[in-house]
Amino acid sequence: IPLLILRYPLFGGVMAMALDALDVVLIEVIGLGGFGGHYSELDKLLDSYYLTLELIVSFRWTSPYARIPAIALYVYRAIGVVAFEVTHARVLLFLFPNLFENWWLYCVAVAQFFPRLQPRSWRSVAIPMLFLLVPKMGQEYLLHYPEAQPWDWIKHRVLHTAGRRAGASRGLQNESCARGAGFQPALVDSTRGAVSTFKRHPATFSAPC
Repeated sequence: IPLLILRYPLFGGVMAMALDALDVVLIEVIGLGGFGGHYSELDKLLDSYYLTLELIVSFRWTSPYARIPAIALYVYRAIGVVAFEVTHARVLLFLFPNLFENWWLYCVAVAQFFPRLQPRSWRSVAIPMLFLLVPKMGQEYLLHYPEAQPWDWIKHRVLHTAGRRAGASRGLQNESCARGAGFQPALVDSTRGAVSTFKRHPATFSAPC
């Protein structure tokens, strides 16, 4: 899907962003077992892949007011990602937010639907950049400080994968118990016979030492 970015920038960019946001949920739904303890590394690697494709598209833009901020934001985020991989300090992901993707989607969307809003001066860069930065910083804060996991809410409240998995687990457990009970009829009959014998002849049973 990310390769669609090169041919259909807006559609490919939106799809890549949606898949990135729901990657954990999709892995759970199709039953691939998750990412184990390597989620952060794999997530950053896949992010870098499709964001680099978006950077390649931005090189084609003729307007320097759209192209230069896009390149600068990509490099800024890349520095933060490399620093995070070295130090594992999550605060770096907050201080180096992925504003590049938001700016890139904004430029692609206005070029297609609202040509009059395309950046043509540094003022027309600063105003939309500010509106994009505020919600982005809120998102980065929630993900990297409280470490909120919105995908868990989606799994439990929307897709109910946890409920289905728990139900399947209970079903397997009940089936196992039923099979276990069916495989030991002699033991059950022997126990019943011993209880019956004890009731009739209690003196034949001596207490353990």
